[in-house]
Amino acid sequence: MDSGIGYRLIYRLSRMGHHFFSFVSRRILLMVSFIGLVACVICFAQLERRLGAPILDVLPGYSLIEVKDSLSVYGAEGRKIYAWCVLTLDLFFPVCYLIFCSGLIVVLTAPGRTQWLSLLPVFLALIDFLENLQIFNMLIFPSSITERQVHLASVTTQAKHAMTGVLLVFFVVLVFYNISLKLQSKRM
Repeated sequence: MDSGIGYRLIYRLSRMGHHFFSFVSRRILLMVSFIGLVACVICFAQLERRLGAPILDVLPGYSLIEVKDSLSVYGAEGRKIYAWCVLTLDLFFPVCYLIFCSGLIVVLTAPGRTQWLSLLPVFLALIDFLENLQIFNMLIFPSSITERQVHLASVTTQAKHAMTGVLLVFFVVLVFYNISLKLQSKRM
């Protein structure tokens, strides 16, 4: 590859990163995305209440038998409602937490080498979108669900939960780090 092309590519990627960082760290966007997160959590709780069983997204993992049992509890109407929520609510939710978490990371980190960490929620959202596609497919075609399909969906759900855990630990560390910096600056 021509070194000039490589430099231009790196420059463009860094400019895109700069625009992303400044976009997600806007206060109004942080507030709106947080409100969206809260609204989605409330709607998910209502969905579970309506379905009479936990949604697949929140389970730590699942087998073919567990999926078929859940789909049976949901019933035909419940599966339609859940599928509609996967296409709307469960696509909006990752966008909200992507913006909120990325923006929070940008706000809590110093400009420069650590801001790339604000891309972690992007990976989480991509995993979540993949999970949503698989769950939607199982809800729409319940009679043709295979063991392999359920295994892949379950692994994706587990990856989402693991990535969420990593992100939460990262936030706790970041908050304590910022608190310690503030305490050190007050002592000086």
